[in-house]
Amino acid sequence: MDETVFSDYLIGKEEIKMNFKSFVKKALMTVLTLAICIPVILKVANVNAAAEAYVDIKIQFLNAAGEEITSASPGDQVTINVTATPQYADGTAIPSEELDYLGFDVFTTYFNEDPEINQNVLTATVTVPEPAYTNPICEVYNAEAIIIRPSTVSGQEYDRLVAEFRGDMSKELTVSPLSEAPDCDEPSGGGSNGGSDDSSSSSGGSSNPAPAAGGGGGGAAAPAGNGGAAGNAGASTVGGIYTATSMNNVAVTSPLATVAAAAGLSEADVAAGANVRTYICDSRDREMKDALKAVAETGGRSVVAYLNVDLYTITKAGVITNVRNTAAPVTMTFGLPGSLANAGHSYSILCLNPDGTPALFEDIDTNNATITINATAFGTYAVVINP
Repeated sequence: MDETVFSDYLIGKEEIKMNFKSFVKKALMTVLTLAICIPVILKVANVNAAAEAYVDIKIQFLNAAGEEITSASPGDQVTINVTATPQYADGTAIPSEELDYLGFDVFTTYFNEDPEINQNVLTATVTVPEPAYTNPICEVYNAEAIIIRPSTVSGQEYDRLVAEFRGDMSKELTVSPLSEAPDCDEPSGGGSNGGSDDSSSSSGGSSNPAPAAGGGGGGAAAPAGNGGAAGNAGASTVGGIYTATSMNNVAVTSPLATVAAAAGLSEADVAAGANVRTYICDSRDREMKDALKAVAETGGRSVVAYLNVDLYTITKAGVITNVRNTAAPVTMTFGLPGSLANAGHSYSILCLNPDGTPALFEDIDTNNATITINATAFGTYAVVINP
């Protein structure tokens, strides 16, 4: 390479380096400018939205007399009110024609009735169950409100405002005394085994209350899992609490009077205020699970889920008795999650009597998405695949 060509090469190389350095410098300056400006722009937008309009949320627990309360006892009738009030920053109400959308979800425990919607008020009334294992909680989430009004900015026809939610987004009612819960896994969802199925209602949006453990009604659906359509056990005649996630839901289908008698309650006991309740959850009793697994494998079966299915009698005075065996069969239906319902297997329920002898309850229905049994033993259940 002659000196002229080599010199031109060096000059061109240096120009490329300088241009690259200039490009990098400009790019870094642009990134730095955006890093500084974007948060400021977002902050201004949020401040403007919050300053323009908001939705005030108020959660109230009321007693039978309509008085606001902070605590209750098992057996008390309690009403929950969730009120949403859209307002501008100066406190004036937002006209309905300017309220384009108002939506929020409501989660409750121990409230099993479909809420009644009166304008922007959600209301549900139940009796605190006996036994009560947790304090009732009401939470508002997934909240959104959009307001569209004639524009105050020249050149625009309308302003679109996203209102900020504030106030009582979560509230808890203290129940005393609380009873000790069975030996269950920590629930990750679920609701009740007394009341209507989970449902949606709307007040310009939606409210999805988790059903609660009031007296009687339907079995509440827990997460159904993957794998297709899940089974539905339907309505339960016995109220209680359902927190299991391994089954879609569980329902007692024998008449309430039949279950009470099978559990050892006389007509006089029931007339005096005694009743029956269920508590159904995923089991964490390692010893019982190991014992059930061993019995299942001996019979050529494999376990797909473990549940605590506990049956209680409760007197009006609050005396709780755990019923391990009933004097007559109690019919129960288990709604399978989609992953089991569509697997093509037949299932049974395995349990151990108090004396350690196994009790195998065969499925007596013809629906592949459910298991129906006539149970005479209660406690830890293993859902097993039949050989």
